Amino acid sequence: MVSYSSEELSEKVSVWIAQDYISVAFYCLYGYYYLITLPEETRTIWPQKWRTGKALFVILRYMPIAAIAATMLTDMRVYLVMKPEICRGLALSIEVTYRLHSYASEGGDLVTLLLCLYALLGARQRYLLLLIGLYLGSSIGILVPQIKYIRESTQAVPNDQFSQELGYACSWKPLSQGIIAEIKAVLYFSLAKACCLSGFVILVICVRYRSQTGTLFTVLRRDGGIHLLSLIAARLIAKITDFLNPTSPLLETCLARFQDAVIPILACRLLLNIHCMEDPGVQSIVSSILFEPAGGIGHPGMTSEMTTNPSERAIYTSVGVV
Repeated sequence: MVSYSSEELSEKVSVWIAQDYISVAFYCLYGYYYLITLPEETRTIWPQKWRTGKALFVILRYMPIAAIAATMLTDMRVYLVMKPEICRGLALSIEVTYRLHSYASEGGDLVTLLLCLYALLGARQRYLLLLIGLYLGSSIGILVPQIKYIRESTQAVPNDQFSQELGYACSWKPLSQGIIAEIKAVLYFSLAKACCLSGFVILVICVRYRSQTGTLFTVLRRDGGIHLLSLIAARLIAKITDFLNPTSPLLETCLARFQDAVIPILACRLLLNIHCMEDPGVQSIVSSILFEPAGGIGHPGMTSEMTTNPSERAIYTSVGVV
């Protein structure tokens, strides 16, 4: 372990404890959101057949819970002693969970945007498939450095006495300079992709709401555009901050936990909002690709009027607030 003076050691321990409290706060936020929206989830999603929309929702909804549980064991003070093999296994599960969730979330955003473009601009199906192929190709291109990063970042070492006294269950081998350089290149690429996706969102928003009635805010709120813009803005901010690499450990923790907790909330909300859109063109495509028709998701405790009335379905459009 690197030797520190008493003042430096005291400052570092204080920062580590503050990081733990920040993490717990964001994890509690996600837990609170999950609990207050669980009744709506059981009424809206679970009666559906297993299709693309339901699979995406389950991944976006429950992968963060699994990752949070594993992260609390490996990166927070739990006052346990675990073997390096167990720590490595947990770390690998966290990385795989986050990667799967990230790709599912970005894929859900892309599907939503392309469905809007497909329905509103009258794009042909081959163009839809071409755009999806280009996006998937750009994602596959960064898999190799990410795999290298996962392999190195999950190298656990025997826990030293100092870490055990602080209550941490795992210790990790530092990253090599080579993998750090590769990750910086990936950050450039990820930032460029996020900027392109943001521009695409603005294009779709402008086309979709140009001919709608009512004020812009009313239309955006009614059709879920607020969540669409919020999610894209959050993703862009996350990529920018990853690229800039903030020097403050507390700021870095806040931004990381924001990605872990808040972005999944917005992604789930966006996926649900596209199901509640009133546009007939979008609804027909949603019914054929993501979800069953709105009239076919009846619940034993719901009447047909409740199932088909868009204003009733649109209750699920704010973060935990009816």
